[in-house]
Amino acid sequence: MSSKSISKDKYEGLEYSEEFGRILEENPEKLKDICNGVGSKVGAGKLIYHFIPNTIYLLDITPASDIHDFDYTYPDKFDSLTEAYAYKRMADDRFYDNVLKLIDKHSSNPIIKFLRKRRAKEYFFALTEFGLSSFLKGKNFSHK
Repeated sequence: MSSKSISKDKYEGLEYSEEFGRILEENPEKLKDICNGVGSKVGAGKLIYHFIPNTIYLLDITPASDIHDFDYTYPDKFDSLTEAYAYKRMADDRFYDNVLKLIDKHSSNPIIKFLRKRRAKEYFFALTEFGLSSFLKGKNFSHK
């Protein structure tokens, strides 16, 4: 994220966890330590992190990415791998839904809207296929 202060307005209309909302309200600067835009600095994404744009055809999708980064960071403890995989799927789905909301909100041209949605599917596919190592980094499991 940039060194600018965090604005709650950029997340308006997007879905996020209660914990994200609490931190956004109480200590938004803490999000700078968690959110890094599109891509991952760990796992498979580390090799291409700097090449993945934070935009889809000039539309900034950083707000959706910030929420997704937070979802991949918190919670950091799961009772099982099955529970962790289900949470990852929810986080990836939320990212995709939030990107679609941004596209719908900021795309008046139907051709641009179509192209952006098609690209959003590619981002979603990359998350579902290559995001597991990023998601699992730093996670703890209590085996019941």
